[in-house]
Formats: sequence, structure tokens, C-alpha cells
Amino acid sequence: KRQMEVIRPKVTVLLGAVSAGTLVGKGKVMSEHGTFVRKDGTTFLASLNIFVERDGEGRRIRSKTIGRDITEQKRAERELRQSREELRNLSVHIQSAREEERVHVAREIHDELGQMLTKLKIDISWLKKRLPPADSHLLQKTDAMSSLVDGTINTVQKISSSLRPGVLDHLGLKAGIEWQVREFKEKTGINCRLDIDAALAIEDEDTTIAVFRIFQEALTNVLRHSRASDVAVRMTTENHAFIIDIRDNGIGISPTKITKATSYGLIGMRERAHALGGTFAISGHPGSGTRVLVQVPLDKEKAR
Repeated sequence: KRQMEVIRPKVTVLLGAVSAGTLVGKGKVMSEHGTFVRKDGTTFLASLNIFVERDGEGRRIRSKTIGRDITEQKRAERELRQSREELRNLSVHIQSAREEERVHVAREIHDELGQMLTKLKIDISWLKKRLPPADSHLLQKTDAMSSLVDGTINTVQKISSSLRPGVLDHLGLKAGIEWQVREFKEKTGINCRLDIDAALAIEDEDTTIAVFRIFQEALTNVLRHSRASDVAVRMTTENHAFIIDIRDNGIGISPTKITKATSYGLIGMRERAHALGGTFAISGHPGSGTRVLVQVPLDKEKAR
């Protein structure tokens, strides 16, 4: 009763509504979170716990109300949500800017540098045809120059593809994923089995790029951390959503690594999926491999 007397003089109007109660022994506890008005006209947010005790016939014996001003707590929660949303928007902006820069650099490398190297290759061939057949030393030198140019052209193509695979832009996500799987198997020697829906087609460019980058990062994590010898990838569409399911037979991942603040690869995959209105989940136990499951809605309007 004394606690009720402390609260009642301060609160004159209740703008919220009392929520359903919880039975405790022979009594009932009701909780309220709402906006209240003091006698001086100022408002505040409060959390009230009202305990009502009744006898065996249902008559109220006593009641007790405990209130707590949560104005600052709610303000801090709003600021935290806003800050988190701003950081996510910044992350999306940075990723978008990075993709644009990758496209620009890849195009410059492929077109400008590639053309110059091709011209150099033609000039070396022209020069070789005009050398005296008897001058074996010069002929060997031009052959070596030509081989060096060929190797440089291959390197330029690899760098360009690593920045932004041309097959992804020209043939779409399905072809891009198939290309990435072949590259992964050739470079690492890790068996990678791909089960992809033949009818899979994603027209939206942002979704295509995000899904491809998530897949790339997942394979990178397999190579760096899993010690796996086999990876199974399934890509399909179910219930108007695109699904990526990646499993390996490696050493697994611990819960602490999943939630580690410096696991930037995992954070990046999670944020890419979130930006598309999708979900990202990773699970595993030491010694039993790791599973990455991503679901992205195909209809952005429904996702919102």
C-alpha cells in the first residue's frame, strides 16, 4: 500500500492499456508499459507491475503497484535501433560503391590493358617474321617475349574475372555460379558438387550480385578454415524464395566464431542477405562440418 501511495500522486492520467495478467499463487500480476501524465502536465514512459491478491471467494485482499520510469531506456533503445539501421544502410552503400568500382576497374583492365598487350603481341609477331632466319638468338628472344606477353594476358584476364566475372553480367547467376565452382575445384583441389535448379533465373541485378558474393565468401571460408575435402551446394527456389544451401565435411565451426565481432566475412554475408530482405544462418559443430543456409525473397515488394 505504501508503494501505491508513492505512485498515485505522480500519475493522474493513463494513456496506455493494462496487458493480460499472469497468475501467481492465489493472486494475479498485470504488467503495463505505457505513457503517463504527471500532475504538472509532463509525460513519461513507465513500466507498472500490479499485483492483486484475492481470497478463496475471489474478493480482493490487497494490491500492490510497483512503477519504474523507463523513458531513458526507451530513448536509448530507439537510438540503438536507429544507429543499427544507419550502419546497415552505410554497409549497403559501401558494398554498392565497391561493386561499381570493381566493374570499372575490371573493364579498364580488360579493355585498355588487354588491348595494349594484344597490340604488343601482334608487333612481336610482325618483328619475328622480319628477322633473318639464320639469327637463332633473336628468334629465341622474340619467342620468349611472345610467351611472356601471353602469360601477362592470361594474368590480366584472371584479375579481371576475379574482380567481376564477365559470365555473370552476360549469362546470369546460374552460369556465374557454375563458373565459380569450376574455378574453385581447379584452384583448390577440393571436390565441389553443385545441384542447381535448371530453371533458376534471377533478373534483378542487385540480387544477382549479392547472391554471387555470398557464395564466393562461403567458398573462401571453406578454403581458409574448414579443412574440408568435399563441399555440397544446392541452389533452388521454394515458396517464392531463392535458397542457397552449402555444406562441407570439414572441422566445423564453434558458436563463439559464429558470433565473433571480427568475423567480417560472416557479417558481410549476413548484411548482404538482410539488405535483400532475406536471412542468413550458419551452423556446425567441431568435427561435423559446417552448413550455410541463405534465403532471399524473389519478390522484393513482398519482402518489404
